[in-house]
Amino acid sequence: LEGRLGKLGGTLAPAAVTQVEEQGAKVQAAMLDPAPKALEGALGTLQQTASDKVPGMRQSAGKDFFGGLLKALLVALIIRTVLIEPYRIPSGSMLPTLQIGDHVFINKFIYGVRIPFTNTVPFVIVREPARGDVVVFENPVTGEDYIKRVVGVGGDTIELRDGVVHVNGVAQQRTLIDAEAFTMNRDELGWQQQPVRAYEEHLGDAVFTSYQARGPRLRCPYEGPFKVPEGELFVVGDNRDGSSDSRYGLSMNPPSCSPHQVEYVPLGNVKGKAMVVWIAWGYEGLLSGLFGDAGLRTDRLFIPVR
Repeated sequence: LEGRLGKLGGTLAPAAVTQVEEQGAKVQAAMLDPAPKALEGALGTLQQTASDKVPGMRQSAGKDFFGGLLKALLVALIIRTVLIEPYRIPSGSMLPTLQIGDHVFINKFIYGVRIPFTNTVPFVIVREPARGDVVVFENPVTGEDYIKRVVGVGGDTIELRDGVVHVNGVAQQRTLIDAEAFTMNRDELGWQQQPVRAYEEHLGDAVFTSYQARGPRLRCPYEGPFKVPEGELFVVGDNRDGSSDSRYGLSMNPPSCSPHQVEYVPLGNVKGKAMVVWIAWGYEGLLSGLFGDAGLRTDRLFIPVR
């Protein structure tokens, strides 16, 4: 309003200027009143007076509103492109690290700013993806967003022997912690109990729990060798027998034990590193009886992703 009055100068009728200034003084007085309604009323009257007495104020208010909206959208776009982005876990491929219905924030800054629609990262800001990172990426086969754990980086040779990850011929530490565990997974028939063996695994700087399906033998006792090309990643789900990952062509096709089915993830397809679960809507959560066995999982709020 002050800016508009300054532009109009002496072209306004003195009586109109006086009326606006008097209402402005009432707003200042209302700011000292402990009752918020006094200030709300004074501001409302000032807005109406300005719209009636000062030419262009109605149009100016509209411009300010849309200008502010565009600025807010621009800030949101920058944050989503450069800093953080939310992602919802749609399947059980990363059990138990990530549960179906978890919502995570991904750090888009750590690996470098990815130019949207081009799948290129002009420069690395902190570091490139490392073994053990949980990353969200655009699947080069399906075009959908997937989340998996990085097992191999460019130049690595990866093998899985009886479920144990070998990197460049070196077995990564894996310890059985529960031979008769159960987890809840979901398929087209709904929530299903899945019998698994739980292991503590070490990969890079990450220490995490992985699952292997219980049974007389592994689906594929030996997988590999997979030679990871430079500039690409080999990714696997923590729920080893329930994941469509690099071993099986990053697709829903029936998995085979052939190393020729492998599919790698270009670094430019990586959107970011999973940081924290900020909300979770999963099996037997709060109010699950009202929403088909799924509800708010308060026990998973703000859990860091490791």
